[in-house]
Amino acid sequence: MIPPKPDLAESIGGNLDLRWTALSPRDGIIKSDIPAFYAKHVDGLRLCDVQIDWAPSMPVYFSEGICIETFKDVTMDGLELRQAQSGRGAAIALQDGTGTAITNSRATPGTDVFLHLDRVEGRRVFANYDLGAAATGIEPAKARFDTEITGGSTGTAAALASGAARTQP
Repeated sequence: MIPPKPDLAESIGGNLDLRWTALSPRDGIIKSDIPAFYAKHVDGLRLCDVQIDWAPSMPVYFSEGICIETFKDVTMDGLELRQAQSGRGAAIALQDGTGTAITNSRATPGTDVFLHLDRVEGRRVFANYDLGAAATGIEPAKARFDTEITGGSTGTAAALASGAARTQP
């Protein structure tokens, strides 16, 4: 992601343009933090081999690498990402959904929180991940997946959620 021109960023930055999918005209443009990838009301979304890099200086309204809200059955594989350098948000933020699997993914340097979950049920798989560059692996720390398998010396999901990684045998 590269930042918009400063004059444009100040005048209209921090808004999501949802006019093509909004239920009413007043819901078409909303003030919001801006993730690199945003999806809402999706069923069966698959993200594979996604890399998100941010420019060194981004306006403060840029947030998550990936934000998915109100979803069913989201699968992510082969991700390399972090949140915007503003430090707001998480590399991946999931909200109000059911059914998720995240595999073969890596936090890139500067990651604050790799995965933030808010009202997410059916957390199926979190496997083969490298969260060595993340200050916190999973938030909230008590969140668990049906299957949690680490990818080498990156620690357990529970340990990484608290920010304390341990080496696997």
